[in-house]
Amino acid sequence: GLDAVAGMPPEQRIDGVRFARPLLGVARADTTRICGDLGLTWWDDPTNGDGVAADEPLPASFPLRSRVRHTLLPQLSAFAGRDMTAMLADGAALARRDMDLLERLTDDVFARSVRIEDDGGGGMRAFIDARSLAAEDAALRFRVVARTLAICAPGSGRRHVEAVEALVSGWHGQRGVRLPRKRTANRQKHVIEVCQDVTHANRRHRA
Repeated sequence: GLDAVAGMPPEQRIDGVRFARPLLGVARADTTRICGDLGLTWWDDPTNGDGVAADEPLPASFPLRSRVRHTLLPQLSAFAGRDMTAMLADGAALARRDMDLLERLTDDVFARSVRIEDDGGGGMRAFIDARSLAAEDAALRFRVVARTLAICAPGSGRRHVEAVEALVSGWHGQRGVRLPRKRTANRQKHVIEVCQDVTHANRRHRA
């Protein structure tokens, strides 16, 4: 998806903690040279495969990220006749700009359509206003549902998100959706509740 294309952001907040990556756009060769010029010592990650000749592919035992950087990107650059690393970085920057807008829009829709509560058992539950969310664009519906499941049913994948989103946009009285961590998503009238299975027996929906 767009998040994967955008790659790692230069700055983000996670649980209120600010993470900044000022050297994200600096090549490793440049950081190595800078350290050498300043007399600083550094550590090279052995999983980068620096000991393998540039014209030899990294064995499958190396991490995928290392094999992509060492083997695939040079082949793509040779095939295209241009620096694919720089082109991918430029594309990621454009995607990140679009993703930032989508995230702001998602924040707004989430605030209007979803209520999160402590379920009293060490987890979280959610109440989704299906009528409100159904009026939004499909891309925003998907992102709002994905964010809700990330909070209330960690481990949910694309098929879970799509099934819950169908309770919003394709409602025809279908059964609820079973989710990871013994959670389910059930719709009654215009409210979708995401919670532990056992709580549905005595749930009380609130508009």
